[in-house]
Amino acid sequence: MYLAKLFDRFLEIKAKKNFQVVDVHVHPLDVLGTKVIQRKTLYKRDPSLLERFEYNAPSLSILKMLFFAFPSYIKREINKKFTNYNIEILEREMQFAGIDRSVLMPVEPLVSTEQVATNFSSRSCSFAGSIDLRRIELDKIEQNIDLQIRKFGIIGFKLHPNIQEFYPQPAMNDKETGLKLERLYEILEARKIFLLFHGGISYMLDGKVRREFANLKNFCSADGNSEVFKYKIPIIIAHFGNYNIARPNFDYIKYIAGRFPNVFFDTSGISPRIVAKGIEVVGIKKVLFGSDAPYFNMKYGLALVLKALLMTNIKEDYDERVSSVLGLNFKEGIKFS
Repeated sequence: MYLAKLFDRFLEIKAKKNFQVVDVHVHPLDVLGTKVIQRKTLYKRDPSLLERFEYNAPSLSILKMLFFAFPSYIKREINKKFTNYNIEILEREMQFAGIDRSVLMPVEPLVSTEQVATNFSSRSCSFAGSIDLRRIELDKIEQNIDLQIRKFGIIGFKLHPNIQEFYPQPAMNDKETGLKLERLYEILEARKIFLLFHGGISYMLDGKVRREFANLKNFCSADGNSEVFKYKIPIIIAHFGNYNIARPNFDYIKYIAGRFPNVFFDTSGISPRIVAKGIEVVGIKKVLFGSDAPYFNMKYGLALVLKALLMTNIKEDYDERVSSVLGLNFKEGIKFS
């Protein structure tokens, strides 16, 4: 009932301030490598237990245990989310949640930009691009990105260090990967394409593996400089940089936001408590709504962000908080296309 009332209030604010709600982080196809079996079944929008417990510390511990001890259960749950998922379901879920535009994210090599753009073409969707860093040749990166811009109209680019197995800073990788990253960042800067990174820990479905390439500490050097954030493009770090982390280092978040004005954070897959504290640390203009749907429920995720916006202790009134995080920050600070 509490979240429902917050959602009704959100709809009133949206109508009054007349802004478009943008979800910056949607994965319409599974990027974790689960083989989705298509079968005749209705899409269920029920939030998971992790969402119902608002990503608190005990629920994150249970999730870790399930990944390591019962990966087949996780695969079944992912299958439920993605079975028969299509553009009609996505648009229906967006309408149900009051979302006007979604930015759809591939992650090479598991999901390509072409797969996403071909299967989810819609006026209400924009596309991010991706490349397979391991396989692509250095001298083919520019051509590949230009093709994605021309053919699919990409406005952003998604990198998932934990899935793609690289460190965000070029110098932390082998020489070949480092050179590819440098070239990629240069091209994105030249083409004015924003960049969205996964941020935090990932548990992989096979081999009981925990990957931490995307930890916030790997975005900066010991001297506080960054080979990533120096580029003059908007950079969004998903999950406030703390996916699967119950106790974030807010000092690190504060340092990054204060030192690098082009860095933003999205709200996907983390607790309202972390979002609320994060907003206090970085300021309301540095935060963007992301749902990580359909891994997580669009409307429920938005409602949890509305709760966080009520909890956070900042000077801006609630109407400004809602309009900033749910739409205006993307329009004014990133790119709207």
